[in-house]
Amino acid sequence: MSKRMAVLGRQKHPEFENKKSINNFFSGVAVLTAANIVVKAIGLMFKIPLQHCIGDEGMGYFNSAYTVYTWFYMLSTAGIPVAISMIVSENYVERNGRQISRIFRVSLVTLIFIGALFASVMIVCAGPFARFIGAGYSSYSIIAVAPTLLFICISGAYRGYFQGHRNMVPTAISQVLEALGKMAIGMLLALWAMGQGYGVHFVAAYATLGITIGAAAGMLSLVISKIIYVREKQFESENPGRGTTPVIHRLVSIAVPVTISSSVMSLTNVLDLMVVVNRLENIGYTEGAAMAVYGNYTTLVVPMFNLPPILVYPIAYSVAPIISAAMAKRDILSVRGSVLMSMKLTSIIALPCTFGLAFMAYPVLDLLYSSQSACFGAPMLILLAPAVFFMCILAVSNSALQAMGRVKIPILSMVVGAAVKLVIGYILTGSSSVGIYGTPISTFACYLVASMVNFYFILKDTGIDLQLNGIFIKPAICSIVCAFSALFTHRWLSPSVGQGISTLISIFVAAIVYLFLLFAVGGVSERELDMIPYMNKLKNRFKNH
Repeated sequence: MSKRMAVLGRQKHPEFENKKSINNFFSGVAVLTAANIVVKAIGLMFKIPLQHCIGDEGMGYFNSAYTVYTWFYMLSTAGIPVAISMIVSENYVERNGRQISRIFRVSLVTLIFIGALFASVMIVCAGPFARFIGAGYSSYSIIAVAPTLLFICISGAYRGYFQGHRNMVPTAISQVLEALGKMAIGMLLALWAMGQGYGVHFVAAYATLGITIGAAAGMLSLVISKIIYVREKQFESENPGRGTTPVIHRLVSIAVPVTISSSVMSLTNVLDLMVVVNRLENIGYTEGAAMAVYGNYTTLVVPMFNLPPILVYPIAYSVAPIISAAMAKRDILSVRGSVLMSMKLTSIIALPCTFGLAFMAYPVLDLLYSSQSACFGAPMLILLAPAVFFMCILAVSNSALQAMGRVKIPILSMVVGAAVKLVIGYILTGSSSVGIYGTPISTFACYLVASMVNFYFILKDTGIDLQLNGIFIKPAICSIVCAFSALFTHRWLSPSVGQGISTLISIFVAAIVYLFLLFAVGGVSERELDMIPYMNKLKNRFKNH
């Protein structure tokens, strides 16, 4: 156990001690989860028709630019908003409103500078970036998405401020507005460009502009929310705070390691894109054919892979300020309880999604895309599905370690995982017998290794009794039965009602089976249900009736 955790003390059976912290945690998770579900639904409503309009090749250019943008996005905003939320949370506990205001001002100015700088770099270097990844025509899409960095950086300062106050509503609203702007404006611009007879790479660039406009709309909503909110005025203290320089030092000490750990994987994805395209061209693919294969993988498979984590990321966002505040109060009980609860929630959500995607890969893709594309994408989704669970565990464990002050561990785990991904990806995608299928295999290996590194240090530093049966084994058993029930229901119904309807019914049946089994085997206790806000009121209503 680390010295820092040892000072806090050791408890055999950690639980949440503070009921308010419990409600804050679950309320934050609920709000962000709802917003993320809406955002992903909007994203699918955008990408599905866009894929039909510009095909796999056009989506390859679109997604290539987005991959480059994501790396700059992580470099610019991954660390500082997290640092803001943690420091604001600590000062919120101390009722220090002046320091909160100072933190926000310093962070906002810093992020504006970073956003403007990185947006300029993307625009100026769009051509070299496009040639580096082996897709020269993607430069137009890179230029179109570049201004997003400025808007998203400004949004990051406001989101960190609100999350530090445990208020996730403004963040949720801004995310939905971003997605709506991307879908509505992006699709309209793409259709206009098609009507003008532009080439597929130009149409992809016009579609990418929707991302920039959506980001601007999300930023404006956060600015308005901050003007209305100004929470710290409610507890303005006489304490003048620690000055601007200590604030900068504290931000840097948290933000830099978080940024490095987050950007490692984004940089790896950029390098992976370069590896995939170039290695496919080495085994006989043309640039257009390589981009079509990559476009199929990133348009059909990756979005399905990224759906389950949207239910888990809110857990990571919500648990960080709670653990940080508990560390500030030297409350080991809440630290360990937060870690255990976040891990259990992650398993309950991620495991059925993992097995469900593996068992129902083709029916789900066929429901959303053409049968031909689904046939090609389904084997890749089956190979990628096991990575879902480990990616979710990695996200939550990264957040927990950073909040506990162990900011260097996520860097280590991400570097090790990225190295594994690049080596395995390079070897497999360059094989004519494996090709593009090497990409999901290398991704699984990456998240498996990285999450195991995190797990080792969490157990070592906290001394938590991991309770494998309740946290992992019971949800896994229920998830396997759930996946089999979905597959059986789909095969039984599809001859009579068709593929699409049978897929929807089978997913619904599987969800009911999973929830029933989870309660039947004691995967969720009554005490844990009582922790969820408003659950007691709901139970009392049922009892009264």
